[in-house]
Amino acid sequence: MKNLFNSLPALTSTRVGTILFAFICVSACSQSPSSTATASPKTSVLTDSSTVLSASLNEEYRLFKSKGGQAQTRLVVLRLSDMKETLVSSTPADAQNEPKFFWSQDSRNLIAENATPDSISKSEVVLFDLTKMTVAQRNPGALLAFDQINNEVLFYRSAPERQSICFYNLGNPSKESVRDIIAPPVGKLPTVTFVYKERKARVKAFTSENTPVNVILPY
Repeated sequence: MKNLFNSLPALTSTRVGTILFAFICVSACSQSPSSTATASPKTSVLTDSSTVLSASLNEEYRLFKSKGGQAQTRLVVLRLSDMKETLVSSTPADAQNEPKFFWSQDSRNLIAENATPDSISKSEVVLFDLTKMTVAQRNPGALLAFDQINNEVLFYRSAPERQSICFYNLGNPSKESVRDIIAPPVGKLPTVTFVYKERKARVKAFTSENTPVNVILPY
């Protein structure tokens, strides 16, 4: 993980030495054979080619982009306190665009898009719980945007004659709301502009001949 330590915040030499020593100890322990263990050591999700995409707002987590098999890009989150790493999502590799993701303001959640090629929607929105380092929820659809002020997650689903703008609040993620637009999709994602003080979003969807359909989405 050649980019790992380059991603750390500015530290004193003592703290750098402490973190480096802890990392070496953790790595050594995970790879050392145990007198009672029979299972092989856990393989790291991160590789030498992994690169840092972003850090959480509290600087306690790093998000890495790592190459996967079959031209896939994997998002891997690393918790600096114990160097625990977890695979969050995997999407088709795209040289032009980075995978879509958002950190919550309190650094308790990470929202990312995951490819599901065998499903009807072909993608899903992953809500990752950073405190537990595990996926908390999955919703079918394409990730559109995240209102970091009001903690509202917006995503998109479509059917032959309908487009749906779906959303939920991080305070109650199991309660999904849906606003349907009766217009055939054209394979183009809607654009979103937030009006934070009014707790609403201006959504522009597109239909035949690239005609825009404007919707106000209060939440």
